[in-house]
Amino acid sequence: MRGREAVRYVAYLLLFLSGTAIFLISTFPGDRMAEMLNSRMKDVTGGVLSVDSAAFVFPLSLKVTGLDAMIGGAHVNLGNAMVSFGLKSFVGHDRRAGIVLKGPWGELPVTLEKKGRTWHVKGRGKGIDLARIPGGQDLPVKLSGRLSLDVDLDVDSEGNGKISGKGDARVDDASLAGGAMDILGAGSLGITRALVFWTVKDNLLTLGETTIQGDIIGDARGTALLYPSNIKNSRLNITLNLRPSAPSRKRLTPLFLLAGARAKTDGSVTVKVRGTAANPKLTL
Repeated sequence: MRGREAVRYVAYLLLFLSGTAIFLISTFPGDRMAEMLNSRMKDVTGGVLSVDSAAFVFPLSLKVTGLDAMIGGAHVNLGNAMVSFGLKSFVGHDRRAGIVLKGPWGELPVTLEKKGRTWHVKGRGKGIDLARIPGGQDLPVKLSGRLSLDVDLDVDSEGNGKISGKGDARVDDASLAGGAMDILGAGSLGITRALVFWTVKDNLLTLGETTIQGDIIGDARGTALLYPSNIKNSRLNITLNLRPSAPSRKRLTPLFLLAGARAKTDGSVTVKVRGTAANPKLTL
């Protein structure tokens, strides 16, 4: 009998402590939680990411609003995020979390799982609105269309980091218009479909099947040597073979010539992309 009472009292105590912890977390001032989160992210990202506010959501989630990224010296609003933690994150050294990033551009669910020193990152987004992607409004042309992507990566956090994995991206019914396109007299450039498949092993990203269809037809091949601790210094070695479609040749060939391209008899050109991710250099 006493054993049963002892178990019951322990259960009551654990329930009380759990309820108290949840109460304290849920009533923790949002500004203070955001301050703590920003401090932690500053240590991890070097100040690239920050948030406006953060609040606990029962039972094991964190709602983040105003997620901001510093990209190219400018602040870019990525949207809001809901972070859900797995129970394993509170027991032992393994960590697991699910993140759903939302904004006017759409939704991107990502799962993170850490075992030892390796993070497994998996994300899949569908129907992302290219006209509303963060930072897209600063481009010299107006971009529209839909983007779908699938990413599956293993990231070793030791030292400068090591990335391996695969992914793909697909763009449908896209167009480039206005701005620089109008200045060059090219009108709008339609892309009915673009597909990119890639793999990465020991930080070397290699393009697989890559095709473009629409007013421009072409393919791409090449590599990118990634530096996880400083992505902007990643080295690019990519070659694109592009040609205007038959109905667009008369309109786009002068554009290629104006850009300095040496078009072949079918109007095709070869574009080489070298340099770094932060400062790519194009040669035609």
